[in-house]
Amino acid sequence: MIINYGAVSSYRNNDGKVAAVKEQHMNFENAEALRKFTEENPEALIRHLDVRNGNIFAQVQIIEMEDLK
Repeated sequence: MIINYGAVSSYRNNDGKVAAVKEQHMNFENAEALRKFTEENPEALIRHLDVRNGNIFAQVQIIEMEDLK
């Protein structure tokens, strides 16, 4: 897996929690690598998936909630 781009945005709600939203653009070597990633990261939302010439590209979003208290 190769990460081509990564960004993190933080959002605070009224309950004192912060959502850290990670956006990553990834290339996977094969379908097995993509399957392994999704099994290890069940919270990951695949927003876009593109397969061309044997290359697997995925735009992935992961949201992590943190308690500030």
